[in-house]
Amino acid sequence: MRKTLVALLALFLVPGVFAQGGTVQTATVTLTSAQLRHLHASPVQLVATPGAGQFVDIISAAYQYKVGSTPYSTDAGGSFVIWPSAIYPIAATGFTDQTSNNVAVDGKSTETVYQTVVENTAIMLRNDSDTEWSGGDGTVTITVSYRVVALQ
Repeated sequence: MRKTLVALLALFLVPGVFAQGGTVQTATVTLTSAQLRHLHASPVQLVATPGAGQFVDIISAAYQYKVGSTPYSTDAGGSFVIWPSAIYPIAATGFTDQTSNNVAVDGKSTETVYQTVVENTAIMLRNDSDTEWSGGDGTVTITVSYRVVALQ
């Protein structure tokens, strides 16, 4: 019994104590067609503010496009942009303007940002085009892997 207790403590307590920069967490958000068509003017929150003295470090983001009866018109281009973060954007053209389901994965860039930009700031998703996407009726589900890092 004692060995079992020690093994359980080692499995669950030790990784949390020695973790660098916090435990990896995930947040999943599904955007409706109305949200996708207004993503430039009305960004969507993916991760809440972490609290004073902390920032959200995005590790990766996975996008799943589920086509409806009509693909989106992305004539003006634009990308899905997660901000503030150092994650590469995903182009809407070739993704949500298709007639089949698609998957895309974002990875980290080497971008440097000011601490004041990321400290205690929510992670948002927006369309970086000057115009909104139109016409579509599919959805996009985004799963963000992140950790909350305490500023030193």
